[in-house]
This record gives sequence, C-alpha cells and structure tokens, in this order.
Amino acid sequence: EDVIRPDIVSYNTVISCADPQMALELIHEMRLSRRNRDGVVLPNSVSFTNAINRCRVFINKSQSIDERDAVLDIALTLLELAGDDNVNVYVYSAAIWTAEAVGNYQVACSLLCGMKNCTPNNVCYDGVISSLAQHGLHREALYIYYEMKKKALSATRKTYQKVAFAVRNSRESELFESLTRQAALLEGVLSGMSDRDKEVAIGGPLFESLLAVYGEILSSSNGGSGMHEKQRAFRAARMTFDSIVGSVDDACLTAMLAVCSAASPSNWNEAVTLLHSSDIICGEARGPGKVTKRALSNAVIACAKANEWGEGLNLIELYGNCRYGLF
Repeated sequence: EDVIRPDIVSYNTVISCADPQMALELIHEMRLSRRNRDGVVLPNSVSFTNAINRCRVFINKSQSIDERDAVLDIALTLLELAGDDNVNVYVYSAAIWTAEAVGNYQVACSLLCGMKNCTPNNVCYDGVISSLAQHGLHREALYIYYEMKKKALSATRKTYQKVAFAVRNSRESELFESLTRQAALLEGVLSGMSDRDKEVAIGGPLFESLLAVYGEILSSSNGGSGMHEKQRAFRAARMTFDSIVGSVDDACLTAMLAVCSAASPSNWNEAVTLLHSSDIICGEARGPGKVTKRALSNAVIACAKANEWGEGLNLIELYGNCRYGLF
C-alpha cells in the first residue's frame, strides 16, 4: 500500500502559516528527507522565503528585545541553511525586512552588502532605508537612497516615505532643530526625482513632508530675517506643490493649504484658488469636485486669519454640505 507523502507545495503552504520555530523545524524535516529512498522533498527558495517571512510577521512590539532577537536568529539561521543553491533576492529581502522589524539596522545593512548570487532590488533597499530611518540615521538613509538611484532602481512610495521620515526625525540635534536644513535635504531629494516619482502615488510622502516643513517655517519665523525666510518658504512651497505630476491627493493638498493658513498675512486667496482648482484623485475625497474635511478646514482657517469670513462661509456652503458626507 502506497504511503502518501507531502510534496513541496504542501510543505511550503504549511510553512507560510507556521510560527518561526515550526517553520525552521519543517525546513529541517525537508532537508532530512534526502535520506529517504522515495519521496525526497528538499526545500527550495520559496520554502526559505516563506519561513523567513513568518519570522517577520511574528515580531511585534509587545515582545522583549531578547524575544525579538531570538526570532531574528531563526531568520538568519534559515538564510544560512538556504545556501548558494536556494538563496535569491526574495530570500534576502525577507531577511532584511525581518531585521527591520526587529529594529536591527546593522544586520539589515550587513545583509544588503553581503548578498551572494543576486543583486538587490528596491524592496531590499527599502528595508535598509526603513531600518536606518527608525534610528534617525538620516545620512546613512540618504546614502542608501542615492546608491539605489545610482543603480537605476525604481523608487517606491515606501522609499520616499522612509527617506522623509529619516530627515524629519534625525537623531542629530542640529538637523532636528533646523527646519531650513530639513527643507534643503528634502529639496535635494526632490530635485533628482523623475516625473514618474513626482506622481503622488509614488512621491506623495516626500511632497507632504516637504510642504509640512515649509508650513512649520512659516509658523515659527518672525521679524527681521524671519520675514525673508517666510517669503522664501511660501514661494518654495508653491513651487513644490506645482511640481507634482498629475493629480494631487488629499494629503498634499491639505499640507499646501496649511502653508497658506500659516503665512502671515494669510494667503487666503491662494487657499481658495487651490481648493477650487485642485484635481483630487477619486476615492480620496469621495469623487471629483469634492474635498475632505481636513483640506476644507485649512482653507477656512486661512480665510478666518485674514478676516475673510464671507469667503470662509462660502467654502463651507460649497464643500461642507452634509449630502456629501463631509460633516
């Protein structure tokens, strides 16, 4: 009577929903199947990718540092077991993102630099940038970003989200406390972005962060040279907003309207014009011609600061009708 043995698909399916220790045991079981005369089922790259991904999914903030390190150790053991035959970019990217989940940027960087038999893709770079951003290492994050661009790899929305986070949350006090320097670094990233990356679907987080910096500059500067800085910040914000390719989204429109309301005097006319003319992506604001509560609120605030109460009320009348579900 024939014995039914699990095949590679069965093993990989079970591994994809196992906990890290069980995934490792299943990999060992598969490797030991070579001792059988019949039914040899050796693990492949999918097996190791699934197993390492289970390590990443298993990590959570409620675990102690030792517990998270133990899970990372399992992931690194799996990577070592993969060997030259089964390791590929997907196995490495899974390991890098596991290190990112643990918060170990040293391991993430080491994995990126030590990749064998394959070249890193943008998922690998995103994982390293994210791990560096967690620790406020903006210089290192920007270095990895520019290395990625030098290799002609396409940036993702995650790339710009994490690059912006690294700059905005740098552990270097000089940068953290200097909005002007933050703006300069983000402007440098923006200047090298392709038209594809300037679409909000990809570069939206970078635009939103840079506009937020300009808004903070306008809110914090006052008197003397501060007035010059304010004027430059508003002009730069408008140029940044206008450089978006295609439709804007709610986050970028809201950030630009916040800039208008933060200006002194308030640029209420710019806010009203932007609100009327911006082509919001459908779904972000319940269809063409509709705006969200956040955007509407910032535009109304801009009008109120300039004592243009009539304009503010008109905006509420136009965009705040309860039939659209906004209020």
